[in-house]
Amino acid sequence: MIKHCVTDEEIISAVSGGGGETLKSVIDQVEKAMTSPRYAALSQPHVLALVKALFLRLRLRVPTSSSSTSSSSDPRDPPAATTLLTKCLVLLAKSREDSRFEWKKEADSVLDTLIKVLGPQIILSYLPLNLSPEDAAQSKHARAWLLPLLKPAITNTRLGHFRESFVPLSAEFFNKAEEARMAEPPRAMEAKVWETLVGQTWSLLPGYCEYPVDLTQAFDTEFVSLLANVLYTQPQLRPSIFKSLQTLLSTTLALANSTSPPQIMKDQFGLTPQQGQESLAHLRSLAQTILSVAFNVYGKMNRGEGGYVLETIGSWIAILDTSELVSTYDKISSLLLQALEAPLHPKEDPTIPPTHALLDILIAIIPSSKPIEVKFFDLAMGEKVLGCDKDQSVQKKAYRIAARLCEESEGRVLKGREGEIVERIVDGGSKVANGAKRVRPPLSLWFFVSTD
Repeated sequence: MIKHCVTDEEIISAVSGGGGETLKSVIDQVEKAMTSPRYAALSQPHVLALVKALFLRLRLRVPTSSSSTSSSSDPRDPPAATTLLTKCLVLLAKSREDSRFEWKKEADSVLDTLIKVLGPQIILSYLPLNLSPEDAAQSKHARAWLLPLLKPAITNTRLGHFRESFVPLSAEFFNKAEEARMAEPPRAMEAKVWETLVGQTWSLLPGYCEYPVDLTQAFDTEFVSLLANVLYTQPQLRPSIFKSLQTLLSTTLALANSTSPPQIMKDQFGLTPQQGQESLAHLRSLAQTILSVAFNVYGKMNRGEGGYVLETIGSWIAILDTSELVSTYDKISSLLLQALEAPLHPKEDPTIPPTHALLDILIAIIPSSKPIEVKFFDLAMGEKVLGCDKDQSVQKKAYRIAARLCEESEGRVLKGREGEIVERIVDGGSKVANGAKRVRPPLSLWFFVSTD
């Protein structure tokens, strides 16, 4: 009944104060039921279901005097729930914090809906986390339990809110962890608590990067520099940050390439495909900086790690224009040839050998390699790379690159050169290390791929 019988007109009247008495009566009854001992036992899940239904129905955005005088909604307007249901929000949190409350799972489901409807900024204005050292000194009630609930529910909101609220908070947590770690004697358990809070704080960033409404303002060079510094100095936060970069780019591409009517997109996300194209152009202007950081970070990781970094590299490489792609490839290939001349990476060093890291990055580039595919193939088939007999992993990766380039280019890299390539493969057969033989394509496959 709440979903289908409460009209938009009644919601608008209730918000403006000029009517909506039936809706106000329903809300009043639900608020009383949330605190009444009469409904504290088996009826409470049904009361919570009513709270959830109210928030979903009152997600309607109602014009305010400052934003619009029209009766039509605008994405910049606050949801009606902001005006009518904040008491329900506070009561629900109070129940959730009561150790005797039996329905925390159901309450968390409702809170997930509340966060999606109101957004994290409004939620935290009524339910502050109170996790900073100053809050602790003032004995404010901490709400660390709210962080895991925020993580999956944040979407399509202001990225600037993360910068304004959570970046300074994370810095405080980090400093407290360092103080505990450097104390005499070290307070290892306390340091671990603060480190966990740092991780939970940064785990919110991917949600803020999903269709942010302020991308061009909030994701600027200053913020990219901050992310780079965190990536270099706090390895445990790398998965969250690279996931954020992936999410930011993928949702921007989805918006920019959307064929849905602009008004529908604006009603749903507060954004239009035109804004998506502007945001994509903005990300493209920052892509080389982000890729440089990703290259450096991957080169410092341990063996077997960093698959998510390579995925991010592959995605961001794809939005470079041709000249930037060519210059990026030239730099990487030049570094690879230099690394091949250097002494072998010590086996006791757990980090990825430079040659392996550079070849992994080149493999990530393959799906976007059309403008450079011929010289890319020649690099992989070159004597320095394919003939590297002191490191069989280099040979394995070189054959993998060559095979993938044949597949991606549909044989274009072999056109008119079949004899030369076959001769090169045959001549190099005696130099193939045992570990590379299983990834070395059969000659018939190379020839088949290269023919119509």
